[in-house]
Amino acid sequence: MNPEIIDEIENQDYEEITNLFEKFLKEQMEKNNAEGLILGLSGGIDSAVLAYLCKRNLKDKTLAI
Repeated sequence: MNPEIIDEIENQDYEEITNLFEKFLKEQMEKNNAEGLILGLSGGIDSAVLAYLCKRNLKDKTLAI
């Protein structure tokens, strides 16, 4: 493993990244007058994280397929 890549991963402010994503999601929902969100998921870790963050913020307004 490349130590520079590992350092880059370890030194991210994941709380801030999460907050930015949540803010973006809410803004897009309002902008598009959306009442909910449908996600097409692959089953990978990125899909799992996305599903979790959407469910956490939108509660029963998230449908994962």
